[in-house]
Amino acid sequence: MKTTPQSRRKSIIQLVVLYAVMSGAWIFLSDILLTAFFSANVEQFKEYSILKGLFFVGTTSGMFYFFCMKWQRHLERVETNLELNALEVVTGKTKYARIFEVANEALFIIDRDTLKFLEVNESACVMYGYIKNDFLHSLSVLDMTINPESSIKSINSETIRVEYALHKKIERRSFSGRYFTHVFLTDDQRLIAASVRNMTTHYELVNSLKSNEQKYIDAQLMGNVGNWTWDLRTQSVIWSPGLYKIYGITPTELP
Repeated sequence: MKTTPQSRRKSIIQLVVLYAVMSGAWIFLSDILLTAFFSANVEQFKEYSILKGLFFVGTTSGMFYFFCMKWQRHLERVETNLELNALEVVTGKTKYARIFEVANEALFIIDRDTLKFLEVNESACVMYGYIKNDFLHSLSVLDMTINPESSIKSINSETIRVEYALHKKIERRSFSGRYFTHVFLTDDQRLIAASVRNMTTHYELVNSLKSNEQKYIDAQLMGNVGNWTWDLRTQSVIWSPGLYKIYGITPTELP
């Protein structure tokens, strides 16, 4: 059961008051009894007074030992909980650091005010061609973009953004990238979490598909052949340019 500092302080005060009341009652009542029974015999009175004192010392010592052991067990539980919490923090940091490092996308943690890099992963180094030390000590966000003004405008908006833009690599080479940014606050410091994906291969594939499609259309036109597609769900028909040529009509006319 969890306790608050106020409740623990109240319990300690209650124990101190209880001890003071019991000690005072023991001393007062024991003196009255000894005086009543042994007032005529001074030697017996002294002996029983000594025994009373020894009993009081033994009892209070036992109580003190009991409370010290209880407090020690409490401290051991607190220490164990702190160690477990520290282990969980270290384990969590290690796990997320491993995820950060092995991610395929370039990942960055950036100081929102200075636009300096605070942390980058290995994929970022491979993608941009710099070593980690360059990112952390020499470069800023503006060194990575073709259009610094647009980047500053995006950062100032402080919203979650997904955009496509040209990025600068080492030796002024560039590549098309999709970047995601999110501004967040931690320890009174504004940070930016950013990820970048190299879209060069994607664009090359799209351009290749467009080129192949155009070559297929050109081949149909030269061979005087065509094709059509019938969508059964929408009941619409799409003609190829070659089919329009065969029938001698334009795409703006209904077939």
